[in-house]
Amino acid sequence: MKKLNRRCSICNNNFGIILHTQNFVLDQNNPLPLSYDVISCSQCGFIYADVKASQKDYNKYYKDFSKYESAEVSSGSGINFLDKRRLLDTANDIIKYIQNKEAHILDIGAAMGGLLNVFKQYNYKNLYALEPSISCVAYMKKEYQLNAYHGGLLDDFNDIFGQRKFDFIILSHVLEHIYDLQKAILNIKSILNKNGKIYIEVPDARRYAKFYVVPYYYFDIEHINHFDKNSLSTLMGNYGFENVYTQEKVMQVSETIKYPAFFEILELTQTSKDSITEYIKLSENNSINDTLQKLVFSQEACVVWGAGNYAKRLLANTDLIKCNISYFVDQDSTKQGKYINDIEIKHPDALQNFKNTIIVVSALYSLDIIATIKNSNHTNKILILGEKND
Repeated sequence: MKKLNRRCSICNNNFGIILHTQNFVLDQNNPLPLSYDVISCSQCGFIYADVKASQKDYNKYYKDFSKYESAEVSSGSGINFLDKRRLLDTANDIIKYIQNKEAHILDIGAAMGGLLNVFKQYNYKNLYALEPSISCVAYMKKEYQLNAYHGGLLDDFNDIFGQRKFDFIILSHVLEHIYDLQKAILNIKSILNKNGKIYIEVPDARRYAKFYVVPYYYFDIEHINHFDKNSLSTLMGNYGFENVYTQEKVMQVSETIKYPAFFEILELTQTSKDSITEYIKLSENNSINDTLQKLVFSQEACVVWGAGNYAKRLLANTDLIKCNISYFVDQDSTKQGKYINDIEIKHPDALQNFKNTIIVVSALYSLDIIATIKNSNHTNKILILGEKND
C-alpha cells in the first residue's frame, strides 16, 4: 500500500496499490518526471499514474513538446487515410445526438481540427475548437476557418469564452491526459448549456491485454488515467452527468495495429448537491411569514391544526412561533393531550365554539383537513401553510 502523490480523482482516496513502475528516457528539458507508479486506488479501484508532477508541468509539456502539430503524422488532422476514416466514424457516432445544425459545438483538444472539419462538411454552422498548441490553432483558422481558441481544459474559461456556452462538447482522447480531472470536469460543466451533452472517448483499459502491441505500450508519458466504462461513468456521475449511451470501438492506428477505445454520450443533469441546494433556496424563499404577518401583528387568538414534524419545523424557523396560538388540534389520538411549547394539542371537537382563524399546518393533508373543517360547518377563516390545490 502506498500513500499517493496524486489523490484519486473519483473517490479522493490517498492510498493505492502499485501495479507497475514505469521508467522513461526523455528529451532534454522535458518537464515531466522520469518515472511514475501505475497504481490501483485502494478504495474504488481506479487505475492511474501516481506521477510526481503538477499541472503546470503538463501544460509546459503540451506547449513545448506537442506531437500534434504535424499534419502528416499526428492524429486529429485527417490528412492520412486511417486518421481521416477514424474522424469520419467519430463524427457519425456523434451526429446522432446533434440533430440541430445550429447547435454550438466545442471540440476540446481539437489538434489540427480534422474532426470539426467533418462537421463543417455536414453543414453544422457553429463550430468551435479549444487547443493548447498555438500552431494548431493557427492551422485551424487558416485551413478550415474555424472559431479556434488557444488554451487548455484547465485554463480560466471565463477569459477564453466569456459568457458563451455550448450545446455539445467533444473530448476525444483528452481525459486520459489530464492531471487534475476534477477541475477539468468542473470547467466543462461551467460552459455546457442546460441539458447539454458531451462526447468522451478514451482508451479502454479493460482491453489492453487483448490488444497487446509492445511492452508497456499503454503506459506512455502522456496517458496518466486508465479508464474503463465503470470508472468513467462514476467520475462523470459525481458531477451530475448521466450516461446516455456507451459503445466500445476499435481504432485502426496503422496497417497492422488496432487500438481499443470506448466512448460515452453523457447528459448534464442535477447532482444531489445541486438539487438539495435548490431545495434549500426554495425553502428559504417561501412566503409563510408574509401569510402570517397580520396574525403576528394583531395577536389575534388562533388555532393550529396539525401537530406533526412540519408544524414543529415551522415553529422553529418561521414567524408561526410569534402567533398567539390558543392550542393545537390534531386527529392523531396519540398526540392529543400532549404539548408543544407548553401549548396543548386537542381533539378537533375543541373547535366547536372557536370562531377565529385556523392555521392549517400539514405537509401532505391540508386539503383533507380543509374538507373536514367545512364538513363540520365551521366558518372560521383558514390560512394554509401546507400544499394547496392549484
